[in-house]
Amino acid sequence: MAVSRRAGRWLAGLVLLVIAGAAFLLLRPKDEQLPYINAAGLTKLHYFDKQIASSVARGAARRTDVEYVAELVNLLIDRGRLTGDGRDFDNALAALDDAEAKMATRTRTEVGVMQIPELYTSRARVLAARHRFVEAIEVAKKGLRKYPHFSGLESVAGESSVQIGDMQAGEAYLRRLVNSEFRIANNFIGLAYWAEVAGDLEQASDLLSRAPEVNFPKPLPRLRQAYIYAVHGDVKAKSGKLAEARAFYQASLEQEPSTAQAKVGLADLASYEGKLDEAEKLLREVVESEWPNAEYQAKLADIREKQGDVKEAKALRTAAEKYFEWSVGTGFEGYLRPLALLKLKQGNFRKAGEYAARDLAIRPNRESRAVYQSIYDQAKAAGSELSENAIQKLDAETAASKAAAAAGG
Repeated sequence: MAVSRRAGRWLAGLVLLVIAGAAFLLLRPKDEQLPYINAAGLTKLHYFDKQIASSVARGAARRTDVEYVAELVNLLIDRGRLTGDGRDFDNALAALDDAEAKMATRTRTEVGVMQIPELYTSRARVLAARHRFVEAIEVAKKGLRKYPHFSGLESVAGESSVQIGDMQAGEAYLRRLVNSEFRIANNFIGLAYWAEVAGDLEQASDLLSRAPEVNFPKPLPRLRQAYIYAVHGDVKAKSGKLAEARAFYQASLEQEPSTAQAKVGLADLASYEGKLDEAEKLLREVVESEWPNAEYQAKLADIREKQGDVKEAKALRTAAEKYFEWSVGTGFEGYLRPLALLKLKQGNFRKAGEYAARDLAIRPNRESRAVYQSIYDQAKAAGSELSENAIQKLDAETAASKAAAAAGG
């Protein structure tokens, strides 16, 4: 038994050493593992690596402390969202596996592995962050069976349900959060997200207006307020209320002048109004000051193409494409859709269909279906019809799954 415990401690130390070592390696500017990162990204990466190293050092003696594990996992999630590197999420899952294995050993029971709601929540958040929404919902539901109405689990389940197009379940989870924890602004933002995707833009706007007020008397942090204003601007733009959208974007920048979402929103408005030079200026600012910036490069490419600079447009799309392909190759699924759209612009229908089909499988909502259908139709019109209709396949699999469930019940 003593040998087994020593082996366990050695393995745990190795896992943490691997995490710390990966953080150090990925920090280096010329490291081939992050070949497309810019100066803004390196600054942010340095911050997260310092935080992760500090967390690992503080947690050396408390690897089964739930608060420590959740902190480390959250930092790795944030790092993964920054880098687009799927291995950051792998490291987060490894940290959870390690902690759960030690808890099971400590309690000497199998049920000791996942008996704490925070661990369910952390695992579900990792899966959702890397866009594995179906798996995230499965973990969240498993946790909710043991810990009904645990807010962290309901939040992940609700937002992930919206991502896969299950609007009824998404509303149920997110509305329950608003009703039970009405002093938390994030709950209103989550329900507003559901309303926006459901097409109820008036309700989304109302919820976003209420979000800052529920935190009274303590004001929301400036960055959070800037984010809410930017999202509200997007909702107003979708509603066709462009003057109100512009006012919200400007209010966002007053809170935080570097808010990328607000600048992109203003660039979209400028482009719609034919003010291409203004749109170009805003997008260049974002490309130079933000990371990741590949989606902004793709937007700037569209503007440059309209301005007649086909050469730069192609170079920008190539740079974005390389980053998207690298990121997806590491196991991050968040860039499948933009990669599919870039391939479509190149006329590569086969690759566009492959990436869009993968996005549809993990995020079978209305937008994913529309993107795939557009690719399928354009390929057919060009005489390059895709070998398989992923929407028909998905619908057939869903129908078969429901029939099997009904028969089993």
